[in-house]
Amino acid sequence: MDRLHLVWLKGHTGIVDNEKVDVLAKRAILLGEHTPVLNSANFEGALRKRCYDAWQKLYDLEKENKGKYYADFSA
Repeated sequence: MDRLHLVWLKGHTGIVDNEKVDVLAKRAILLGEHTPVLNSANFEGALRKRCYDAWQKLYDLEKENKGKYYADFSA
């Protein structure tokens, strides 16, 4: 089971992207919107998966079309 850790911070000074997080948090509270946010560790994995999926789609398309554009010139 996942654990939740709450940490009290004295202030927001020096925290990267704090304003962006504040906007997303307010939007979630007021509008009920959930905005997924990726940290750098998750971003690399998500990017790698997206690149692989794009490659796989092109590969599968090539398999389906293999041989369709070739002609027999031996005759």
